[in-house]
Amino acid sequence: IITVRVPVSSTELLAITTATGPVIVAAPGAGLSIQVISAAISYSFGTQLYGFLSDLGLYTDSGSFPQYTIPAAVMNSPSSEFRNMDSNGSSGKLSSNTPLVFRGGPDNVSSGDGDATLEVAYRIVSI
Repeated sequence: IITVRVPVSSTELLAITTATGPVIVAAPGAGLSIQVISAAISYSFGTQLYGFLSDLGLYTDSGSFPQYTIPAAVMNSPSSEFRNMDSNGSSGKLSSNTPLVFRGGPDNVSSGDGDATLEVAYRIVSI
């Protein structure tokens, strides 16, 4: 099991869409996929609330099947939070040779200035 700690800046959070977001783990190579074992997020409230309309998640697919999610309400909180992310179990999709990306949607938020740090434990599996 491999663990990473990845900071996500306010600028990166503001740029998240259904299609794009910060890469948490690079693509592992042909015939391999990233399987998330556990994930947590530390959100540090700044001075301005975010207004995410839907949950954010950890994805290895381009569709709508995240492996782990965090409720929008946590990211929109007026206080700092340290939370486990929710596993989506068998509905979380594994895709071959794709990066693990933190993204959401459907729309960008236009305000907010807190930062986050993701703690992710994962393994590489053969597809």
